[in-house]
Amino acid sequence: MSEEVVIRVPQPDEAGQVMVLLADLQRETTTFTTDLATHSQREVADQLAQINESPTHLLLVAEIDQRLVAILSVTKDPDHESWGELGVAVKRDFWHLGLGTAMIQTGQDWVDQMSQLEGLVLTVQDQNDRASSLYEYLGFQSVKNSTHAVTNGHGDRVRAHEMKWRPAEES
Repeated sequence: MSEEVVIRVPQPDEAGQVMVLLADLQRETTTFTTDLATHSQREVADQLAQINESPTHLLLVAEIDQRLVAILSVTKDPDHESWGELGVAVKRDFWHLGLGTAMIQTGQDWVDQMSQLEGLVLTVQDQNDRASSLYEYLGFQSVKNSTHAVTNGHGDRVRAHEMKWRPAEES
């Protein structure tokens, strides 16, 4: 790929572009879901402004040739008090280019250096072997006894499990 990839925080005035990206991602895969339809562009802009000021929330987008092609979110996980829940999605045309890896590593750096979070937790569908392998490569470990069912983007119940990552302790 010859185009420059920029990973950055989206600004509130880009709410419409973020909404288009989220809608595209939800159409392209069953492993990504969003409640996009329940929010107005103004509400999304307000959420972006709040996220950008938060030490426990992060939103990143990947931009290529002035097009948003991937998104990463970290939100405080209500089930794991001091952990952030990670979500990442890349448009299908940009799979296998390292974007997901780069975005997750950027999110890990943020957790390690700037956030108030202890680490990251995510849920991955058992059938999504590529994602599981990527998360393991990036230091995530499966949580024992965390297998459960989730609803995928088509409304089907599928098996999934949790994985966690914590920054390395400095010695």
